[in-house]
Amino acid sequence: MRALEAAVPVPRDDKSELDALIDEAKTEVNNLKTFIDTTSAAAQAEVTTNVKDAYLVVQQKIEEAQKKGETLGIDVSDCVDGQQAAVDTDVDTLTNKAFGCITDQTDQVLGDVNTLLTDIETAEKDINEAQAALDACGDESSTWKKAKCIAEETVKVAKEAIQLKDSVTKSYTNAETIYDKFPDTTKKCENDQVDAAGTDATQITASIEVCLVTKGITG
Repeated sequence: MRALEAAVPVPRDDKSELDALIDEAKTEVNNLKTFIDTTSAAAQAEVTTNVKDAYLVVQQKIEEAQKKGETLGIDVSDCVDGQQAAVDTDVDTLTNKAFGCITDQTDQVLGDVNTLLTDIETAEKDINEAQAALDACGDESSTWKKAKCIAEETVKVAKEAIQLKDSVTKSYTNAETIYDKFPDTTKKCENDQVDAAGTDATQITASIEVCLVTKGITG
């Protein structure tokens, strides 16, 4: 970000400074894309594990019910049959919802990043065109026309340099926002479905317990 403070370019002598500013901004945007992709992939991997973990209590309850049934000689199949299959379906459903949420948020923020890159590239193109026009002033036939051309085009170069600085400043500001908020956004996608899994698992285990009670199995 220190490149922002160096952006006060005008004529050709400062072009290398401008180029460095542009290159640093593009690098920052590309680093941001990598961060977004990495964060998104990590969130998807984490949600798969955490949703499954939320249902472990159901698996434990099924095993517990089967053992009690065997010990007491009571058929508990109608209490547990199909429960694991239902859990597997629910895991897939909730995981896919989380994936969809994460993907939507990722696509949105990548769109914002691509807009930042386009703004920087547009500013770069404009300043290159202004610099080329300034360089062409040397082709003017008279000293007066040459001086007039240089004065006008130098103002344009300075104006485009300011626009470039604004674009880069915006890119860094937005990048900081994304770095700060995107992980929290993907985490919310995960937490919403993990919470739903926890609620669902509680309901399933409760239904198994109720069924066992009707068969005289308690505790």
